[in-house]
Amino acid sequence: MLGFVAVLWTSHAFAQNAVFGPMASGPMPAPVAAVQANTSGSGPTVASNFVGISVEVGDLVAGYFQGTNGTWNGTASAASFLSLASLLGSNGELRIGGASSDNASATPTSITSGIASGLNTFMGGLGAGWSLRFTLNGLANNSAAAATNAGNLATAIGASKITFQFSNEPIGTALFTVGNYETMWNSYYTAVTGAVASASYAATDDAFFQSQSTIIPSLTPGLSGLATISDHWYPFCAGTYPNPVPAILLTNLASNVVPTFYKGNLWAGTKLQRISEFNSLCSHGQVGMSDRLMAATLGTGLGIALLQATMLGYANYQGLNFHNVFAPTNGPAVYNPFVQQADGGFSPGTIFYAMYLLSKIAGQQLIPSSVGGNGNVAAIATLRAANKANILIVNNDVNNVVSVMPQQSASWTTANVLQVKSAAGQGCGDASLTIGGAAIGEGGTWTGAPFSISNGQSITLGPCEAALVSVQ
Repeated sequence: MLGFVAVLWTSHAFAQNAVFGPMASGPMPAPVAAVQANTSGSGPTVASNFVGISVEVGDLVAGYFQGTNGTWNGTASAASFLSLASLLGSNGELRIGGASSDNASATPTSITSGIASGLNTFMGGLGAGWSLRFTLNGLANNSAAAATNAGNLATAIGASKITFQFSNEPIGTALFTVGNYETMWNSYYTAVTGAVASASYAATDDAFFQSQSTIIPSLTPGLSGLATISDHWYPFCAGTYPNPVPAILLTNLASNVVPTFYKGNLWAGTKLQRISEFNSLCSHGQVGMSDRLMAATLGTGLGIALLQATMLGYANYQGLNFHNVFAPTNGPAVYNPFVQQADGGFSPGTIFYAMYLLSKIAGQQLIPSSVGGNGNVAAIATLRAANKANILIVNNDVNNVVSVMPQQSASWTTANVLQVKSAAGQGCGDASLTIGGAAIGEGGTWTGAPFSISNGQSITLGPCEAALVSVQ
């Protein structure tokens, strides 16, 4: 879970306080935006497991993600974690990897049959539609140990529910050269397929599509033999973070940076792809940025951008896994979607709200949509039911309120709106969020509800706010 990626901010973004609150004079009204969904159009289907969770191998070995009751590592509540995760639905992907998955020890981390069995019980608690993506330790260069670990996991969970990967960010963090990565990967592939004949595989699980054009053809199964190509992406990352942290020009996410890396992807449109590790900022995040409304906007915006890429044929994205780091693996992370509390329960981090919105369109067919009148508004539309659209909208403007009029081509009368809002009126820098008028509490307790609008009405989105409009 580390790595380098692009710095996604510009000097002209805006001059604001360190936590991205509104300007001193207050947010100014922005032009009205019109979002139109074409219910008679066609498009690919959003994967039912589009929203995923990424965690560390080190935390699994320390006792997390074992069973559905009791405590993990003596403190964390399994039931609370699963209760919060249930808001995301019964389909998803659990990716276990991160920096802790790789070590150079001659006796690499052992995923015992007991750990594998406990993980299987936990996955059952997540839901029948959840699958596992597991990173085997490539840095140890021990294919026999990798085969043993893979065999224990496949026996407990079932090979059909697992995709294996070898090493975490192998090229991006200079653990490997292209040449010795290929050698390791092919050796592991031979050993693991010998132990688990029906296993599935993914590569490269690296930062920013590192050297894929060279690596993929040189792997034993080739492009056709990989279940997915996976990568990591943190939209803001630097060795030393400025103080105060500058505003990120969020519109760059959809209009500049993301299209650059998926349009330049050699395998776009020919192979399922997944951002297997994502969050608001690398190196465990930062207070004042990763724990603010802005993080939810980044997550929602990236999800929209990936689905737009899929809709336009730039790529074929299967999903997006949001990363978590817990003790004792280098300490907990500020950006965690699942935030462990003093009593061991779990409450949602700000980026969890993005996961929740995106989960509401998983499994639905993408349909053409357009945004007019305001370049800071991004949206994607799906077909919720016959002639009834779901329209996911985000206001990427860090300064201004925007009024958005949602429309669809088929006739309609009313729509329900589920809006993520700044609870304390502090704009993008607000640490308190609500959805449907209420915050999501510990263990996923929530009393919120959507509000209704009529055809022709607009909704108001403050800076960094998002909403799901569901035509009834």
